[in-house]
Amino acid sequence: MFYHPVSFTRANKMEKAGGKKITLLDKHGVKWPVNLLIEKGKGKMHFGRGFKEFINSIGIEGYYSIVLELVWEDTTTPMFKFCSKIKTLH
Repeated sequence: MFYHPVSFTRANKMEKAGGKKITLLDKHGVKWPVNLLIEKGKGKMHFGRGFKEFINSIGIEGYYSIVLELVWEDTTTPMFKFCSKIKTLH
């Protein structure tokens, strides 16, 4: 599961984006609709339905971290653009 830190969520004014569909943009420019979920009471957000398909499309397997850039499609819809993957030690 890919959690967004509460500090990131607040700093980027994403508190009201929870429960909505957002867009993930892969390295080929293909847009993937993904649910953005929020844990009530904790303020943590994470990607829901659609995220596994996005991860498969960019070729991510175990023990990788990914770098995403936050971009706003309009004033209310966040979009995350895939930048790179990083092999991590396990």
